[in-house]
Amino acid sequence: MQNKIPVILFFGYRFDFPSVGGLIWTKKIADFVGQNKNFKVKKIGNDITIDKADIIFPLRYLKDALNAFFTNPDIAILSDYGES
Repeated sequence: MQNKIPVILFFGYRFDFPSVGGLIWTKKIADFVGQNKNFKVKKIGNDITIDKADIIFPLRYLKDALNAFFTNPDIAILSDYGES
């Protein structure tokens, strides 16, 4: 019987380079753990930018949401950020 590799979900992962300390820390931890062969890491962003020319943006974000929903992680790390 094979041991299942634990899945870690990082929801709120910044794919661009973050400028705030906590976001930099989250990105570095997710990238470091992703290099470890003992875990399977899923990184899902939650940044939403709406451009008037972008007519398919809802599909892009729906895909990320469904990916997170069906991942069934053993560990979930949720990060919420935004601009005021």
